[in-house]
Amino acid sequence: MQEVALEPDIMGSLREEIESFYRRDHVEVVEETELIENTFFTDLNFSHNSRVTHVRWHPKWDGIVAMSVMENTVYEEYLNNLTKRMVMPTMMMIWSMDHPLFPQLLMRVPDDVNVFEWHPIEPDILIGGCLNGQAVIYDLGEYSRKLSRKICIWDHSVVMSNQTNKLHLEDGFIPILYWSAESNMEFSHSTPVESLKWLPKSVWVLISN
Repeated sequence: MQEVALEPDIMGSLREEIESFYRRDHVEVVEETELIENTFFTDLNFSHNSRVTHVRWHPKWDGIVAMSVMENTVYEEYLNNLTKRMVMPTMMMIWSMDHPLFPQLLMRVPDDVNVFEWHPIEPDILIGGCLNGQAVIYDLGEYSRKLSRKICIWDHSVVMSNQTNKLHLEDGFIPILYWSAESNMEFSHSTPVESLKWLPKSVWVLISN
C-alpha cells in the first residue's frame, strides 16, 4: 500500500485541465425560497395599531377573509379602556383579495372578538367568541351574493370623490353589520372564549345539574 501511495500522478500537471474538461457540462442548481408579500389589509380606523386576534379564509368563497382585532395594549390598560371601547368599539372586518383598499364589511361586536369560525355548510353564517365570554352569530345575508361573486360592496365613485379617514362612518360608505344572535351572559360563562367548534346536527349537548 505504501508503494502505491508513492507512485507518481499519471496525469501530472494536466490534472486540473482534465478535471475542468469533465466539469464543463456540470450545472449547479441553486434554489432560493423567498416569501413575497402579495396583499396586505389595513384600515386606518379599525385595525391600525391594533393586534390581530384571529384570521380565517372563507371555506367556499375564493379570496374572502375575515379578521378580528383588539387594542394592542396590556390587559390592565385594556380593562381601563372599557368605557372608551363602549363608545367606539372595535370591529370585525370582511376583506376581499380582489378589492383590498377597504374592508367589504364592518361587523359590530359586543366586546372584542378573540376567535371566530365560518359555518362549514352555511357559507353566510359566522360565529365569534368574545373576551367577555359571549358568543355572537352573524348572517351576511344580502351581501353573500356579491362576496361569493367577487363583486365589490363599496362604491368606487364615492372613494374617488370624497376620500376622508372617516369615510365609511360619515357616508355609510362601508355597510355595518350587527350580530343576529348572542349568548346570554347570565346563563353562560364570563371568561374569554378561546375556541369555537361547529357540531353536526346529530350531536346534542345536554346540561344536567
